[in-house]
Amino acid sequence: MEEDKPKLILKYKTLQAITSCEENYKVYRQLIANVKPPAIPSISVYLKDITFINDGNPDTLGPDFGKPNLINFNKREKLADVILEIRKLQAIPYSEKRTPVLEAYLMANGTILDEDSIWQASQIAEPRNK
Repeated sequence: MEEDKPKLILKYKTLQAITSCEENYKVYRQLIANVKPPAIPSISVYLKDITFINDGNPDTLGPDFGKPNLINFNKREKLADVILEIRKLQAIPYSEKRTPVLEAYLMANGTILDEDSIWQASQIAEPRNK
């Protein structure tokens, strides 16, 4: 087991670099852009995108733009682009067969956390106020 430690550390550092939030998840976005579907995207990245688009763009373009209230189709298009990217990764179903040994391992060794524990872990990863 001790001889596997350097390999595990390297894998950990690689995964850490891939999932780093630096430059708006630049490394993750580059990798996922070249992935061949099917893939399971990191939904948190897309939820942040959707939140940013939703909060940062008005629903309508009103009198400030010299026109009556018009639907902001640019905002809707940006939201649709995010959703289409997720759907693209899920367009082709997995053809893998079920693996009972793996399923049993995950069920026996998986940790199920309550909402407060998840919040505490989230605060450690990305501190913010509740």
